[in-house]
Amino acid sequence: MSHGHNANRFGWRGGWFSDRAAGALVQRRWVPSRLGLFIGLLVMAGSCGMAWSHMICVYVQSPSVGSPSGHAFIQLVPSSGPQANNPNLVYGFSPQKGVFGALGGNGSISSNATHAWDWQICYTVTAAQYNSAAAAIRGDITAPPNYNLLDNNCVDWAGKIAGAAGISLPSYAWFPNVGGPPISDPKTLQDSLSAIGNNGTFRGGTVNNNSANKAPNGGAVAAATTPEYSYTATVAVGHTAPATLAAYANVPLYNTNLGGVNLAAGGTLTFNLSNVSAASALISIDWGDGSPYSDQNTAVSHIYSTIGTYDGSLVTMDNGALQTFDFAANIGSSGQTLASFNETITAYAPIVQSYATGTAPLAIDPVPEPAAIDPVPEPAALVTLALGLGGLAMLRRRVRA
Repeated sequence: MSHGHNANRFGWRGGWFSDRAAGALVQRRWVPSRLGLFIGLLVMAGSCGMAWSHMICVYVQSPSVGSPSGHAFIQLVPSSGPQANNPNLVYGFSPQKGVFGALGGNGSISSNATHAWDWQICYTVTAAQYNSAAAAIRGDITAPPNYNLLDNNCVDWAGKIAGAAGISLPSYAWFPNVGGPPISDPKTLQDSLSAIGNNGTFRGGTVNNNSANKAPNGGAVAAATTPEYSYTATVAVGHTAPATLAAYANVPLYNTNLGGVNLAAGGTLTFNLSNVSAASALISIDWGDGSPYSDQNTAVSHIYSTIGTYDGSLVTMDNGALQTFDFAANIGSSGQTLASFNETITAYAPIVQSYATGTAPLAIDPVPEPAAIDPVPEPAALVTLALGLGGLAMLRRRVRA
């Protein structure tokens, strides 16, 4: 028998040492007992499972016909810790209730545990990912960011929280057809999830629709308590039912009839809008001929290629007012030969609603308990515990040569 280091049947090595009392060489080997293996593997498996057993879900409610509303929000479901399996950790971002701020104003984080939804995508995440998302939500509950339908709305916020956890969501950016900056929109996110399909997957997330019409916490759906907006739904209502939009946004409505413009077939109509900024106001033109709206541009042209009369509208809304401008494009009738026409519109000066005018700020409804989102255990400590317990349960045996 050779001496040296030999691997035993457990894959571990033992060494040959002199035992003077026995007058022989013996091999000392550390051999795990069945109990040691069981404890070590069980605890390690448990810790690894906990590392990947928490859940983050993003929900979207599709815009309703005739309403500017639409919403996206996020849910955290921990599998351990003081809030294990709590279904009520559901949060959404919206303009502060009762404040004129859809296009730049105070935001609010509120509970969405009973909010209606149409589609969701859920991701299994580690404790570290979960805690990163939880910390981001806690920070925004403490100091809510400003809300702006154009660049920091509910979908932007849900994407930010998901990004804090290292999660990639399906596309939710809507692009104006005249080359303006993309706008995050619930309708675009809903379209992306619908295209993936029920039980489909996207970068580790699983998509489901709400066929049972249940709230995120599993209970009955309740009406939303804060104003919510989808950009595409808002501009549609602005063109078709401006009084509805003004009432929803709690702003005054002003209407101006620009009359008609006569153009030859193939003629170009151009609008130049002044005293308003596409960075801080909603701007949309419906040309009346079934073509897509032209959005978020203060200078835009359109070619009418077919003879006819087309009733169009220009809509602009800021935090002070909703303004609509109606027009009729008479194309190619009665021998019209004008090739182009430029219409310059000066929007009304913004009517700024502020607390300085004597309007007291409304109380912000508290987020229903549990408002705090507790961190969940990190798996690293559990792995160390597993190794320690496994080592203590090992038995040292002396095997004579």
